[in-house]
Amino acid sequence: MTGRLLARELGWEFDEELLHDAARNTEMAACYLNLLGAAYNDVEMVLAEYNGGPLNAGYFRANAEKIAGETRDYVPRVIAVYERLGHEIGRAVPLASARGKWIVGYPEAESNTVASAATPGGRRRIADE
Repeated sequence: MTGRLLARELGWEFDEELLHDAARNTEMAACYLNLLGAAYNDVEMVLAEYNGGPLNAGYFRANAEKIAGETRDYVPRVIAVYERLGHEIGRAVPLASARGKWIVGYPEAESNTVASAATPGGRRRIADE
């Protein structure tokens, strides 16, 4: 279902093969992260829903015991890797200032969809929502 939604958002006709095409699958993932970013404007909530779906994201926000262990572990792990890699490449963006900003996007585009951001040759940068 998510694949169909994302294909439609990107203007593609859905086909199961899209899910097995690495470039297109990456593009769909970037689009999904962008949509979640617009919905939550909170990096941790974006990661929680990306990993475990909306129910787990709600549990994560409430710090409920029902949250899946995978999601509970995933969010801080991804944030730690993001921060470590940022320091390694000398472009660290503290999490607090990264809130409300997304890693892929084209600020000059009419809308903030990421239709080509993750494709080969696409640009990757922190851009305002």
